[in-house]
Amino acid sequence: MPLSLHCPCCNGSNNKYLYKLKYGSVYICTYCNTAYTVFDDLGIKSANEVFGSSDFIKARIYEQHRLRRIARSRLSLLKRYLKEGHVLEFGSSTGEFIYECTKSGYNVSSVDLYSSVLNINQPGKSGDVYRQDASEYKIEETHDAVVAFHVIEHLLNPGEFLRNCRGTLKPDGIIFLEVPNYGSLSRRIWRKRWGMFYDYHVCHFDSSSLAGLLKKHGYQILLIRTVDDQIRYIAPFYNPLRNALWATIRKVIHGKRAGQNQGNNNNNSIDYTDEERIRTSWKAKIYRLELYIVDCMSLLFLPFSLLLNSFGSGSYIQVIAKKNC
Repeated sequence: MPLSLHCPCCNGSNNKYLYKLKYGSVYICTYCNTAYTVFDDLGIKSANEVFGSSDFIKARIYEQHRLRRIARSRLSLLKRYLKEGHVLEFGSSTGEFIYECTKSGYNVSSVDLYSSVLNINQPGKSGDVYRQDASEYKIEETHDAVVAFHVIEHLLNPGEFLRNCRGTLKPDGIIFLEVPNYGSLSRRIWRKRWGMFYDYHVCHFDSSSLAGLLKKHGYQILLIRTVDDQIRYIAPFYNPLRNALWATIRKVIHGKRAGQNQGNNNNNSIDYTDEERIRTSWKAKIYRLELYIVDCMSLLFLPFSLLLNSFGSGSYIQVIAKKNC
């Protein structure tokens, strides 16, 4: 059975059909202007299980340098509005934002369905870790800020999530969200082949629809902007070559052993010894070199990205809003 055609943000029934994807159809609500995917089958929870798999966690261990750089960039924006205090992060994944926040003196708690925070990202003074679904969490403690990077687009009811966040915020507390930008130039160009359509992304926001949702649920917008990811312009051409090369390397080096270990991909029990072994492996060194080369190549697109951001057409939306008292 397909999901309801009603908009997950406003429950409106007036919509316009846009695209057919291999796992569902994309519509846009004519009332709140939110685009959303109606899945052919309700398998969103199983689709999200990829974020708890050992392969996903290993890939993030290889990318620690880049992921921590992204975390520092997000933290620098948060610091404009909150100099200190208790932060609650949803979707902490392997914990790079926890690490950077804690280093800067914040008390950080986190909520994630999977206990994937790396040991190297857990300073001794970090806060509580709640293993809960973001759409079902129950936390009585109040916080100065809630952050959720690439979380609400996964939720079947993002409005309920924002209401719950409002309840966990102190008076004048702030919320910091980041989501893929449905209004981006890349989406307008690639249309149904846009790289942010996944079988675990329910809602697709542009700046106006996201701001409208926040205002509806009791928030005042302090800042909304887009940030562009230059690597995304290289990815459609580079990734197929990269994947083919890595598949060949794995086949040559691991042979039959790779097939024997394939059944363990959903086991996320990676301990500190595993982290150190993965971080110092030959594969990690090649991966870091590869990322460095791609980063250098992507700098060619920096002026174009800055131009897109000035028009609100970058890859991602960042919004900071304050709880209305």
